[in-house]
Amino acid sequence: MAEMRITGAKEIEAILRKLPDKIGRRVLNAALRTGANVIAKEARLRVPVDNGDLRDSITVRQATRGVFKAGRFRRIAVAGHVFVAFKKPFSRISHLIEFGTVHSRAQPFLVPAMKAKAKLAIDRIGKNLGRAVEREALKLVGQHPTRRRRRRR
Repeated sequence: MAEMRITGAKEIEAILRKLPDKIGRRVLNAALRTGANVIAKEARLRVPVDNGDLRDSITVRQATRGVFKAGRFRRIAVAGHVFVAFKKPFSRISHLIEFGTVHSRAQPFLVPAMKAKAKLAIDRIGKNLGRAVEREALKLVGQHPTRRRRRRR
């Protein structure tokens, strides 16, 4: 299983900790979804297509609360876990296409997509996270400009 981990950015991490938990999780997950969408879009372009069902099943999912199993390890899902995943029934066979079997050759599409777009995804995550943290901080202080609603006629 290919994973992309972002390390560093201690200043942003410190700011996120100062924000209320719910806002910090929302901001972080939204930024990570932006980066995962970049990789998912590239994977849709690279996937081998017979009838397009596997391509259409590629999606971005956020881990739910609780314990989930990743390989042989058990992890507790918290903010910061976003996945490029497949909808059923293709979630059961996508790895067979990616890595191949004894009877069929590998046709990798997800790992090459991640390698090709990792830098762009990290850039998008950073930009989105910076804007969102600034916006939420201004909201907390009360200086964020709110949009005015249009009156119906």
